[in-house]
Amino acid sequence: MSDPTQIQPVPTMAPPPPPWHTPVKKRRRWPWVLLAVALLGFGGCTAMVVAAGSAVDNAVDEANKQTEANGGISTGAGSQDASADVGTPAVDPPEFGMSHVRIPVTNNSSKRSDYWIELSVTSADGATQYDTTIATLSNVEPGQSATAETVITKDFPA
Repeated sequence: MSDPTQIQPVPTMAPPPPPWHTPVKKRRRWPWVLLAVALLGFGGCTAMVVAAGSAVDNAVDEANKQTEANGGISTGAGSQDASADVGTPAVDPPEFGMSHVRIPVTNNSSKRSDYWIELSVTSADGATQYDTTIATLSNVEPGQSATAETVITKDFPA
């Protein structure tokens, strides 16, 4: 018989043996790849914008230096010193808070010309600038005279 001090094993159900291959849960890679592509694209675009801005700044600085060296006459794309073509502006007395300005222009070149005229109204000693305005003329033929018209919107002493 059996010894009462001895513990007898109790029959129980054993867990099933592990399968030969436990399936590994795959992690999705495409969201990470998509995130990396988006970040690289954003970084590349940012770098291009910064580089383009730097190039534009350098070009503007160089153009400003050239304009100052030429007495304020721009030598930008397609421009030449046409200040001799521009006559003395005639300013009408103020009416309704604006003064009408007529600027005579004669094309002294051998080709059709366009004019971009920046007019600054300053004090006699040049110490005070009262207003600045732009007048344009297009397609002025060689030898042709035309009048550019603009307005001054600020009061200034006569």
